[in-house]
Amino acid sequence: MEVRYHDLVDHMPRPFGRVGINKMSAADLAAFRTLCSNSGLAAGGVIGKSTTEMRDVLLELFESEQIKDRIKSSLTDLFSTAPRRRVLLLAMLLSTYQITVEPTFIKTVTGVDPYHEFKPVQEIADEVFQIEIDAFQMRSSLFSEFAVRHFMTAAEISDCVVQTSLAAAERKAVRQYRVLMSNLLQYSSLHSVLRNQQNNPQLIIDIYERLRYDQRINDEPLFWLQYAIAMAEVGKLPPAWEFIGTAYKEAAARTGFETYQIDTQAFRILLLIEMDRGAGKSVVHFDEIITMLGRFDTMLGEESQRAFAIKVVEGISPFVSLRRHDLSSGEKTSLKFWLEKLSLTLERFPADYKARTGSEFARKAINQAVTML
Repeated sequence: MEVRYHDLVDHMPRPFGRVGINKMSAADLAAFRTLCSNSGLAAGGVIGKSTTEMRDVLLELFESEQIKDRIKSSLTDLFSTAPRRRVLLLAMLLSTYQITVEPTFIKTVTGVDPYHEFKPVQEIADEVFQIEIDAFQMRSSLFSEFAVRHFMTAAEISDCVVQTSLAAAERKAVRQYRVLMSNLLQYSSLHSVLRNQQNNPQLIIDIYERLRYDQRINDEPLFWLQYAIAMAEVGKLPPAWEFIGTAYKEAAARTGFETYQIDTQAFRILLLIEMDRGAGKSVVHFDEIITMLGRFDTMLGEESQRAFAIKVVEGISPFVSLRRHDLSSGEKTSLKFWLEKLSLTLERFPADYKARTGSEFARKAINQAVTML
């Protein structure tokens, strides 16, 4: 971007073009595989099979044992002490979420001055960190994601997430720290960060358990939402539903708080609860399911909320398939009315929006449920 706006452009011989390097062509990938294979990298023959994004291709290549060993041996000094590992891990997480903080925040979380800690190994530290008077951050988010996954233990990651979340919560009146806290507590983010660790779901639940009694965290509606998602993922549906209730309670205490994220997960968990009960029993949460469907029809009319509703309504088809014989004729009529209304709303979306969001899959799932009813 700097080159595009620089006077240099006026002096370049024409014609010229700009080449995008984020996506690789088939020929580029084939040549890159050959280069890697000729270098003795076992991963060379399979990289790029599922993606053409340069970033993802490099992450695949990083899985080579040779590359991992080479990086680990080259950066031994950086990973040699517990304080340095704490600073590294925090900087890596910040880079992964593309959030910049003051160096004093790093010191608050880790207990050490990052400049002083890495001074003895400044030459190698300069390769990994961008070190300036008012900035201490990783140079590459790509490397950060790789290093967290392969060089940090589950205990180190969990401790860092808890301590950073609490420190960010202290400063949540400032937007960047509120964003950081939200990213750290998000179930999908934690699942990604911990995906190479054994018993990943339980590790995430343990993190939430360590945070749930802290007043800086437990008044956040979205914390209880994420905790509910984690519980649902391991099949603990009753506590998941209780946490959804807590999320609604905390949301009600905040003027103007939009609950659409809570609504979508509440609906998903309701369906899971009713499906878990099995066929042949009454559908005890039927009225709540109908209420949710009404909310989703409203959400589909709001562009900022639409994507949340589209994805979750796909789950109605398995529910209807399993529990339709347990519904009374009146309940079937009510459910069919709302499903047909949702289907009609989805059908009215522009063609480009349907293609971009996959809303047609949701509409087909709804129509399948209507047919079964």
